[in-house]
Amino acid sequence: MAWLASEVLPAVGLPAQPVRDARVWAARRVLDAAQGNAAFLLHEDARPAAEVAVYLAHWLLLPSTAAVHLVELLQGLPWRVYAFTYTHGPRLLAPLLAGANRFAALERLMTEPVYPALLARGIAAGG
Repeated sequence: MAWLASEVLPAVGLPAQPVRDARVWAARRVLDAAQGNAAFLLHEDARPAAEVAVYLAHWLLLPSTAAVHLVELLQGLPWRVYAFTYTHGPRLLAPLLAGANRFAALERLMTEPVYPALLARGIAAGG
C-alpha cells in the first residue's frame, strides 16, 4: 500500500487515501474469488457463457463487455486453472516468503515444479 501511495497514485494524478485504499484492496481480494467461481460455473456446472458473464459483471463490478471478455478467457485451457492464481496464490505463498528462509523458498519455487498441495504443506520452504 505504501508503494501504491507513493509511486502509482501520484503518477496517475490520484490522491492517496490510506484507510480507503486498504479497504478497497481488501474488498477487491474477496471479490476476486468470483473469477474462480466463474471457472467452476463454466467447466463443472456447464452453465451458459452469457449467464457466467452476468455473474462476473455483478460480483467483480465489471462492465458487461469486460465480463464477456473474461468469460472468453476462462473458456480457454490455460485460464481454467489460472483463474485461481491470483486469489489463492498469495495465500499459499505468503507464509513461505515471510520467513528467514524466504530466498531459498523463492529459489525453489522458481527452479522446481511445485504444485498447490506442496505449497499448502509448506514443502517449498523446506518444511
